[in-house]
Amino acid sequence: MTELFIETLKALKNYSGLKALFALSAIAFIYLFFKEKDGTKRIVLVIMPLVMGLLFICPLTLKLYKLSGLDPDTYYRMLWIIPFGMLTVYAAVTLTGNRGMLIKISGLLLSAALIAVSGSYIYSSPILYRSENIYALPQTTINIVDYLRSIDDHERITVLPSSSIITSIRQYDANILMPYGRDMFNMALNYYHPVYEAFEKKEIIEMDELIEATREYEVQYLIIYATLLTDKDPEEAGLKYLTTIDDHRIYVDPVMTERINEIDRYYE
Repeated sequence: MTELFIETLKALKNYSGLKALFALSAIAFIYLFFKEKDGTKRIVLVIMPLVMGLLFICPLTLKLYKLSGLDPDTYYRMLWIIPFGMLTVYAAVTLTGNRGMLIKISGLLLSAALIAVSGSYIYSSPILYRSENIYALPQTTINIVDYLRSIDDHERITVLPSSSIITSIRQYDANILMPYGRDMFNMALNYYHPVYEAFEKKEIIEMDELIEATREYEVQYLIIYATLLTDKDPEEAGLKYLTTIDDHRIYVDPVMTERINEIDRYYE
């Protein structure tokens, strides 16, 4: 049980990455715990968050979560039920809203400033990009996926994309499979994946190590950004060059292609 409890605390730590905003919500909750008297509002803003918080850090909850077959790495999503933003804003309004106009304005400005300073500039995130088309996705992603679909008629294909398109590729085509997703780029989660280690964590990619890892995870297509350094030419390591799209070199692994063809022949 101790290990499970520690896991819940780690999940809480990973969820509350913007610790200042989390602290504001905690202060707001404490204030409302003692001051809010309206029964309905108290249920939503005090009792429900308290119950959900206690359930979240309870080891038995995590154990049941795992036994149900759910991914423990998504356990933190239970906290999405708690209205942290509403807690903070409502507490600020109730604290200053029934006072004079000067206090109201000062409270509004101070609350807005605290929230802004405690957060982060969302448009600096690497998973956001300028809209280029009706899909609101990078045009490079669309061009690459359309090309792969034009040469491969399987419903699902497994691809190792470069980091610049990994966050958008499955938004365009959910049947494109990848060995790992964007969570790998969140250092706070401390995930590990052998393909990620070989492809993203080294200044110079060791192609033999990368291909060994991609074959273990049945990756057929590799999309390698043109500026990435490799210890040898990918074709020397056994890949076949297909084309280049917007500085992304697309390779296919003939070994994986043959495996897939063998499976197709078996089920014919």
